[in-house]
Amino acid sequence: MKAYLKILVTFSFLLIVGKLYSQEIEVLHFAEKFKKENFTQVVQSILPKTERLKSSQRGSVEMMMDANVPDSVRICANVAAELWQSVLNNKYPIRIDVCYQNLESDNDIQIDVSYYYNNSNTIYPTSLYSYLFNVDMSGKNQTADAIIYINKNTKWDCSYNEKVCESSCNITFAMMRAIATVLGFGSSVTQKTIRGNDIIAFGNKNGYSVFDNLIFSSQGKFLNEIANIGNRENPELTSYVQPVQGTFLYVLKQDDKHKLYAPESFENYNSLVYLNNKESLMHFDLKTGMKKFRVDATTVELLNTIGWNLKKSEDVKIVGNDIDETGLASAYEDHTFTVKNDNGGIITDAVWSYMLPLQNGKDTLVSQRLNSLSFSIKAIDNESKYRINMNGDISGKIIFSGKINGKDVEDVFNISLELKPKIKAVKIIKKESNYPLSSYNIYYTVEYVGSDHLFIQVEEEFAGGMESQIIYEPFFAHVESKYLTAPFYNWVDIKVENKYGEEIYTIELPPYTDGDVREIPNNRVEFKSPYTIIEVLNEHGMTLNWVTSLNDLRINKKGLYILKFYKGNICVKTTKYLKL
Repeated sequence: MKAYLKILVTFSFLLIVGKLYSQEIEVLHFAEKFKKENFTQVVQSILPKTERLKSSQRGSVEMMMDANVPDSVRICANVAAELWQSVLNNKYPIRIDVCYQNLESDNDIQIDVSYYYNNSNTIYPTSLYSYLFNVDMSGKNQTADAIIYINKNTKWDCSYNEKVCESSCNITFAMMRAIATVLGFGSSVTQKTIRGNDIIAFGNKNGYSVFDNLIFSSQGKFLNEIANIGNRENPELTSYVQPVQGTFLYVLKQDDKHKLYAPESFENYNSLVYLNNKESLMHFDLKTGMKKFRVDATTVELLNTIGWNLKKSEDVKIVGNDIDETGLASAYEDHTFTVKNDNGGIITDAVWSYMLPLQNGKDTLVSQRLNSLSFSIKAIDNESKYRINMNGDISGKIIFSGKINGKDVEDVFNISLELKPKIKAVKIIKKESNYPLSSYNIYYTVEYVGSDHLFIQVEEEFAGGMESQIIYEPFFAHVESKYLTAPFYNWVDIKVENKYGEEIYTIELPPYTDGDVREIPNNRVEFKSPYTIIEVLNEHGMTLNWVTSLNDLRINKKGLYILKFYKGNICVKTTKYLKL
């Protein structure tokens, strides 16, 4: 009987704990919908990483993709996360599930954000709570900090160039805005349907969100001064969030940059969530044709105020002897660090640690040193062991800890180890005839890292020159090669380079056989190769053949090959070769 009672008590306790946990986590819902009318072109390019990165600051955002997320959308989601990571400084990763599916509503994006409350009047996004209180929320929030649903029926634009299609919606821009709501941007006030009636209420019946606490009217009344009566209609709240003409709502400061979007008629997912500030990433007026890839100062200020950038102790500071404040450094060289102490006192119990992320994303300890005020790291010996980020770098951490007069001190130096550039994938989107001209165009995408631009060169089988262009579109470039002569072979060289090296990818294009392209007589002079000999290898590095020029190159089997170009006995160029 005692054993039975013990089991019953234990089971009851687990039920109570489970109930408490379920009460502590509540999901708030947000959504985005691009306006299709009144097209306005707004393009804001991605800042180069030299202007984005800081050695003193780097966050962690993990995008966990469903299997059906297309590659182009996956890349955009990861780019959005990368752009936010340069603004954050969180210890525990922000975990976001990304789903690509049909949405029942006509929204383009839906965001479900997990919020946490713990016997207080304020609720926090779980990601922010982890950061503020140094708590790993994975035990309480078993899934993710948020789920972002992307409508697969929306015509998405996955580009970063200056071209704008007025009928498409830029997915990276939308994802950057969605991540801001995951971090806590936007009021919890929403429209609910209770017993068949639509009412305006707070998203959580137990309190106000950290963002709610910053909202006030031009008459000086704060949102959190209005009683939260749960799922019952509150006329005072309804009136407050639908201000009459001449009354405005603000967040943090009473000026135009901090004015909230609050029309006289409440708009669910828009009112009190976004700013009425055209310069901001979080401006309410979301339209097709907009491509903004920068987190503006007002958005950063508001997120900092709710807690995302607590000022860390500067009792000590790590200094890289050959690395500036960006933290950018060569992966192929050794580097030395020292610790700076401007506050007096003697540093004792010094511990240095060097961490790098493995392919699975988990940090591993590469090296450590004790009782020293300097620390050196070795060049990367095998880059394939580590995770390479969207910039083409390996993001590491140099951590120093110790004591000054018995007080614990610590600093972290975020190092970005730059690698040779890499072309990850090339995909032909379409070919089109220029009939009645004897030429055609190809459209293709290039996924690459390690640079913000590509160099494209086209070589024709019976031509003496080459046409070239530079494509300034980082991460995932959309390229057009036009007026290729149809009856002959063409070769498109795609090159990416940085100060550490280059990589070349060649596409072989056989004669275009579209029936609409008329033949023209072969009256051209054969091009003489500038190379002595060309070695043909398979993708594993095994030699298959030797030829004297590209004119002689005929590979029947489709796939990826490697070509090595020699002048005399010296290899002067190596390229990946795509046989279509």
